[in-house]
Amino acid sequence: MPVLVSLAEKLKKDSIANVVASDYINHYLAAQPDDLFFRRGNLDLLARYLVGAESEAFSRILHKQALADKVSRPGFASDYIDVVIEKEYINPIDSHPEWSVLKKKISHRFGRRLADRTVLNVQISWYEAKKDTDLLVQLYAQKYEQFGLDTDRSIGRVGMNNIIYYFFFLHSQDHRLLAKAAGWESLLIQHEKEPGFIDTYANLLYKTGKRKEALYAEEEACRLAPGDADIRLNYQKMLAGKPTWNTN
Repeated sequence: MPVLVSLAEKLKKDSIANVVASDYINHYLAAQPDDLFFRRGNLDLLARYLVGAESEAFSRILHKQALADKVSRPGFASDYIDVVIEKEYINPIDSHPEWSVLKKKISHRFGRRLADRTVLNVQISWYEAKKDTDLLVQLYAQKYEQFGLDTDRSIGRVGMNNIIYYFFFLHSQDHRLLAKAAGWESLLIQHEKEPGFIDTYANLLYKTGKRKEALYAEEEACRLAPGDADIRLNYQKMLAGKPTWNTN
């Protein structure tokens, strides 16, 4: 059956591929034991062809998230669960979403923590489209405090660094939040001594008035990336006591 799905995909017969994949997932794959169900190819198929939140396949992943992550990648299960719930319980979003109502509906079926996480992720996407930077700083802070950091994957660390730099460093003046962001960035650096991470960390320290610590960190970033003109410029600004962020 997966062969037929692949063939339909190659022929760009999306509707046929959906029907075949759904039939295979719901009537064959979902009935298989764990050693057959939890295989990389099967999980990839599930990610491409979403089944309902009431399906046996969804329930298997919901209740064996660690196994799914081990077979696929860290974070696969939570990403999959969130997408299915968003599709079934949230999307499409109207022009004035009632977040508390959505949380209550999801919480009734899946519990408060999963409802909070799913709705929070949707809120972030919603306000990113609205370009509401101030609120996004608060939402990302809530996400990291409530659900932790994505430090297991390189792509997750890079994404977090970009968020911390853009939303917290460039757009927040709240020293409390900037200090928290510096703490999160230090955890990224513990996993990966990437010059860009260290540069973000140094800039956060500098913006909160910790110039000595910031210079020490930025010197290390310069040493690790001697050809990076942006890091070098930030270091020179710190030496001169000038802002490394836009003050307009």
